[in-house]
Amino acid sequence: MAGSRGKSVDGNRGHGLNGGRTPQIGALSKLLYLDLSNNRLNESIPEDIGRLTNLVALDLSYNSVSGYIPSSLGKLTKLVSLDLYHKQINSVIPPHLGNLSNLKFLYLSENKINGSIPSEIGNMTNLIELHLDSNHISNSIPSSLCHLTNLERLHLARNLLHGSIPSEIGNMITLTELLLDSNHIFYSIPSSLLHLPNLWYLSMASNLLEGHIPNEIESLNALVYFDLSDNKLSGPIPTRIGNLSNFGSLILANNNISRRIPLQIGGLSLYQLDLSHNIISGDIPSPLNSQNIDLSHNLLQGLIPSQFGSLTQLSLLDLSRNNLTGMIPELRIYPKRLNLSFNSLRGPILYRLLHFANETFTGNKDLCGSIQGFHPCPSSPNVNRERNSKVVKHILLVVILVPTLLFFVSTFALVIFIFCRQYRATALKHDPSPTKNGDLFSIWNFDGKIAFEDIFKAIEDFDIKYCIGTSSYGSVYRAVLPSGKVVALKKLHRLEAEQPTYDTSFR
Repeated sequence: MAGSRGKSVDGNRGHGLNGGRTPQIGALSKLLYLDLSNNRLNESIPEDIGRLTNLVALDLSYNSVSGYIPSSLGKLTKLVSLDLYHKQINSVIPPHLGNLSNLKFLYLSENKINGSIPSEIGNMTNLIELHLDSNHISNSIPSSLCHLTNLERLHLARNLLHGSIPSEIGNMITLTELLLDSNHIFYSIPSSLLHLPNLWYLSMASNLLEGHIPNEIESLNALVYFDLSDNKLSGPIPTRIGNLSNFGSLILANNNISRRIPLQIGGLSLYQLDLSHNIISGDIPSPLNSQNIDLSHNLLQGLIPSQFGSLTQLSLLDLSRNNLTGMIPELRIYPKRLNLSFNSLRGPILYRLLHFANETFTGNKDLCGSIQGFHPCPSSPNVNRERNSKVVKHILLVVILVPTLLFFVSTFALVIFIFCRQYRATALKHDPSPTKNGDLFSIWNFDGKIAFEDIFKAIEDFDIKYCIGTSSYGSVYRAVLPSGKVVALKKLHRLEAEQPTYDTSFR
């Protein structure tokens, strides 16, 4: 018998019932199937529903039933399917439900259930599907839940669960779907979780998981969907992830994952590859075979691989906010959604890309094209070649002229410097015109003979204008000789000169 969640939900399913319950419902003791889903029932579930002991399936989903889950449901031991999905239940899960040993399908999703998961749930060993997602369930996941070795689908997402994932979870070898996302689960991923051979859907996004992604992930041979986004995981992406040939979606966004993207990922045929908002570095491996590729907000370098053009089903390519360089490659097929913003790309924005919004290329200052915010590119390849040729010639001209100009300037400066030194030395020398009768200060070397002619010429034969003083012996004159030297000259009066005593005293 399939679970009631497998039934379609449409506008024709309900019967238009509204208001409260029928008071005589407890009298239907032989009833096997009770389906009141998709109506407008708005009262709580009656306690006397526990009198329907032959009931096999009870479906009250998609109503406005509120209140609590009656403990009398634990008396319906023949019940195989219980569906209270999408109601207004705001109570705890009664431990008495653990008595339903024949129950295979339990749907309590999208209510306001609070409290803990009772450990008695572990007694429901025939349970195949357990859906408790989108409630207010708190505390940790009880290890008794791992006793459900026949369980295939365990949905606990969007609750308030915390603590670690029980290491005993590796005992649930029949598990195919495990949804633990949007909780407060912390610590690392237990290695036992990665030894579930039938698990194809694993989501633990939006938690507080730490540590590395274990290499044992290659043991999940059936894994198709793997989401660990919005956690605190670090370290590299395991290379063994490339051994998962059934992989369809790898989502590791918003973590602290580092190093390079393993080349082995290129061998996978994916629907979604999301490694955004990490600290991944290195080049983009080629090829990456996926319909939706998001590598934004990383530290990727190098060129954009042209092999993206061979991805005929590529729908999204987001390489924004990296350190990519080079030109935008000419791709045979461009994705429907493209983001190359905030890199270091250069060159023309190709004509086939002009239908994308400006934001697709923002933050690449060296791009050019007919898009608002970017300068136009050369009109043709010939113009571009001519422009490049001019640039090369200009560079060569600068390389030749600058050193030559520096040589001439430095040589000219040196010549001027030498000339100034020589001029200054010449200016400081004495007047080279010789005196007729030698140096006055060497008169004692000339046997007492004075250079009379030079002196008489300097003071113009004792002109009064050169007299600077008189005494009892004679007059004193100031004489500037042709050599530039200044001397004082004393001339004796005639009378004193004739007296030998005066002459001796003067000398």
